[in-house]
Amino acid sequence: MTKQIFPPTITGASFAEGGSVLEHRFGEGEPYTLGVEEEYMLLDGQTLDLVQHVETVLAAAEGDELADRVNPELMQSVLEIATPVCSSPAEIDAELRKLRTYVTGLAREREMRVGSAGTHPFSLFERQRITARDRSGEGLARRIRRHASVQPLRAPAHHRARPLPQPR
Repeated sequence: MTKQIFPPTITGASFAEGGSVLEHRFGEGEPYTLGVEEEYMLLDGQTLDLVQHVETVLAAAEGDELADRVNPELMQSVLEIATPVCSSPAEIDAELRKLRTYVTGLAREREMRVGSAGTHPFSLFERQRITARDRSGEGLARRIRRHASVQPLRAPAHHRARPLPQPR
């Protein structure tokens, strides 16, 4: 018999020669969940230049059932949508379609359009104003640090692998 050289706290109660050091319990845990955030540039409906109107869109959404899914971003020319926690890619697809339709409608009613791209092709970043609104209690310095590596790039943020909360 081979002497176990790893403590049971690492290997579990038993050790099978040639086997894995850790016991596996794949499929026994909570299922993974999905959530997606997307950032959209707010554009003038005619010129397609960036416009600083995130507050206009947020005010229009106020009181609607989807209002809490539409948020400001670092710059006033950008808004974010966030799906709820979903359990499947099909559910994410349905939520994204609903949110995209919603924000494009809000923008269209205010003579704006929304765009999603790495950077705006001709608007100057120096002319973009920072959102004064404080999101989720974060301070301005924290928001700037968080976005410094991706601004002015605007790539979708995909969040995954979070277990669903279980009722107690």
